[in-house]
This record gives sequence, structure tokens and C-alpha cells, in this order.
Amino acid sequence: MADYSKHRGKKNKNVKVLSNGIQIREQKGLIDYGLIFAVILLILFGLLMLYSATSYYAYETQNGDSFFFVRKQCRNIVVGCVLGTMIIAFNYYRLRFLYKLAYILSFFLICMVKTPLGITKNGATRWVNLYFIQVQPAEVLKITMILMLALVITEQGERMRKPEVIIKVATYYVIFPAIFLGVMTSNLSSAAVIALIGLLIIFTFSKNWRFFFQVAGIGICVLALVIAFHSITDRGGSGFRAKRITVWLNPEADAQGTGYQILQGKYAIGSGGFLGKGIGNGIQKVSIPEVYNDYIFSAIAEELGFVGIVLLAFLYLYILYRMLAIAVNSPTLLGSIITWGVILHIGLHAYLNMGINSGLIPNTGVTLPLISYGGSSMVLTMVEFALVFSVSLSIKQKEFLRETTVVREY
Repeated sequence: MADYSKHRGKKNKNVKVLSNGIQIREQKGLIDYGLIFAVILLILFGLLMLYSATSYYAYETQNGDSFFFVRKQCRNIVVGCVLGTMIIAFNYYRLRFLYKLAYILSFFLICMVKTPLGITKNGATRWVNLYFIQVQPAEVLKITMILMLALVITEQGERMRKPEVIIKVATYYVIFPAIFLGVMTSNLSSAAVIALIGLLIIFTFSKNWRFFFQVAGIGICVLALVIAFHSITDRGGSGFRAKRITVWLNPEADAQGTGYQILQGKYAIGSGGFLGKGIGNGIQKVSIPEVYNDYIFSAIAEELGFVGIVLLAFLYLYILYRMLAIAVNSPTLLGSIITWGVILHIGLHAYLNMGINSGLIPNTGVTLPLISYGGSSMVLTMVEFALVFSVSLSIKQKEFLRETTVVREY
């Protein structure tokens, strides 16, 4: 006969009895080891490919220091880990009082671009020098907008079904910030990505999809006309954005000028073949401008080939799938919205970057998450993953116990 003596007089607060008599034990929280392993693998892979892509260039330009970019990227990773650990320790839900403050601070950072603290790179002033770190306000706005939308949609609740509420939220918290960023930094590509992420979040959680499609259709048509007119006239008179489209359509027309980067990226991807040339054996990467940033995917394709980029694409898909499971099972609406926003951000950046490098879409300066070199991008992406891990830890695991009957005293 089974020994039930160990159960006598003991009550486990975590054990609950369901209506059918089955007992379950709720554990502290779900640790998604699969997601953690995938993110760590992607970071390590990114460091390896960053070294491969930049070692020669760094050796030539940084006094023989071939690890220059890798070392700085490691510093960014450490900063991201410290901030991420703090977020996980304090819990995303308890930190919600900081979301509005962070959102407001992102607008101050955008305004600082126009001050002497603004940094100009490659003819564009889109960074701010905070002395201890250089920040790209567009990257900050992406994450703070997600957090702000999560707060607003949670507060509105069922009112998010109403058309007037949808328009108000979309205008104040998506359209206005995107326009403000585009005007202040002339970074229309980041503004478009921010608007797309925000509108998709509202679309998902408003549940008034018919109205949303109607308004979105009209908005897309108007936006397309505005962008077309702005690209043609280009206010500054240089025709920069119109030229970007024409060069994308026919890069061979200016092979040694604006079409050079696009062509070199295509040559690198094509020369990789099926299995690639092997890590460190790429040649075309030396000719690609900014290969360590926006065009690192082409360097990966050259060295790892078709098989390598397919595996990379599936690794991103796996990460998105794991985060989607967390979003669906989050105990709070706030956690679901935050996780869904991170999914949209990571997914759009990853596959837009692949499309840009492949020449499928125009160059918009979108980085490859956790792989491309960059302080703001790496740190804030790791902060986003920390928020997702925090949501994951709030999900209670349920373990079904063998005993399905009430234990009796003998």
C-alpha cells in the first residue's frame, strides 16, 4: 500500500485542485531556455561574423587592431546585459511607471540632434553624443513607442474597439512621433518602420479590423502620394530620395557612385554560392562600404553561402516563434503588447535587412538585429529581449500531479 504519511499535516499553497479532482502545482515562472539559447547563439555568431567582416579593415585603419570593432561591440553587449538584468530583476510590470518618462525623454533626444551634441555621419545627422555613449534617437523611439502603446491600449481596454479611439491613439502615439522624427532627423526610413510597428500593434489589439483596414487603405494612399511628391521635389533640391529609388531599380547606371554598395552586396551574395567560401575567406566584403553595419548580411552570405543564410533566417524565425508563445500566454495584456511589439521590431528589421542586401527593396539603413555593429541598436535590442524574458518569468508553469484523490489519514 502506498505510503501517504509524508502528506499528513502539510499544505502546499502552490497546489490547487481542479473541478475534476486533478491537482496541479503552480511553479514560480517559465524560463524559456530555448529562447535564451537562441539569443546567445545569435550574439556569438554575430561577433564571429563581425570579426570576419572587419578584421582587415580594422587592422588597416586602427593601427593594427583587428579586434577594434569586436571589442567595442562586446562593450555594447555588456551594457545591454547590465540594463537587461536590471529590467528582469525589477519586473516589466513594476517598471511601467517609467514608460511614460522614457517616451518623453526620447523626444528630447530627437531634439538634441539639432544641438551641438548632434553627430553627423555619412552626411546624415541622426546621432547624439552623450559623451559616455553615442545614441541614435530613432532606436530609442522604437522601443519607447512600443512601451507607451502598451500602456495606452491597456488603459483603454474595450474602448479600443471604437473608431474614434483608434484614430486618436494612432495619431498621438504613432503618426505624430514618426513625422516628428522624420522632420527632425530626415530619417524617413526609420520613421516609416516606427509607423508600421505602431500601426500593426494597434491593428492587432483594437479588434476592429474592418475599420482599421478602411482607414489604413486611405492612409497608405495619402502617404504614398506625399512621399512621391517629396521625393521628386526633395525640398533641398538634390533629389536624394528620388535618386535612391532610381539607383535601386538600376544600380548599374551609377556603378561607381550611389549604386556601388548595392552592386557589391549582390556580388558578395552571388559569389557565396551554395556552401560559401568559408568563414574568413570572403573577398568581396572588403569592397562593401559599411559592411559591418547595414550590409553584414552580404558578408555572411559570401562566407556561408545559401545554406548559411537559410539557417540564419530560420534562427530568426525560431526566436520570433518563441516570443509569440510568450505573448500568447502572458498573464497580462501589457506583457502581450510589449512582446508583440518586440516581435514586430525584430522581425521587420531582420527580414528587411535581408531584402535590402539582396536588392529586393531600396536601402533604408535597417540593421540586422544582434549582428550588425552599433551601440544603440545592440543595447536597445538586448533591452527588448530582457522585457520579453521578464514577461516569460511572469507566466506560471503548471505541473499535473499523479494524485487525483484526496489523501486520507490512516
